[in-house]
Amino acid sequence: QLYGQHNAQWIASGLPGAGHILLFDNGDAGARPYSRVVELESPASADGSYPYDPATGYGPSGPVWQYVATPPESVFSPIISGAQRLASGNTFVTVGTAGRFLEVTPDGQTVWSYTVTDTAGGTGYLIFRALRYEPGYDGLAEQTLAPEGVLRLPPASAGTRATIQRY
Repeated sequence: QLYGQHNAQWIASGLPGAGHILLFDNGDAGARPYSRVVELESPASADGSYPYDPATGYGPSGPVWQYVATPPESVFSPIISGAQRLASGNTFVTVGTAGRFLEVTPDGQTVWSYTVTDTAGGTGYLIFRALRYEPGYDGLAEQTLAPEGVLRLPPASAGTRATIQRY
């Protein structure tokens, strides 16, 4: 069912879907040329083991939730990427090979989207994974946060790491 999953994690206690597994399912350029975010409810037994059925294997038989873009091919990353469940129930998605971040609602609507660009307006940055810090995050409690303009990186070149610059 999955094609090269990344960033598989248990959804934390207190978040919608707590105890389920959330992951970025990369896809496959031939078999399924799009990526998706998948939430799985793992059918554990009371003792914490995972039941095996010789006819169907391990469960579950499918996701309890998934995000697929419209059109599906508009979100495809054959490597890297990630997903994060937010307190609102929305999901933050990193589309790694596109250098793109987006937040989607439980019904699949895009709340916002951002693509990393360089100082010349070009794209091409690979983003391994990102995290979204929500309002109230303790690590930002004493900080003044204000917009400071567009965030652009120097043009990407093979084998180098970019330094973030504000313009």
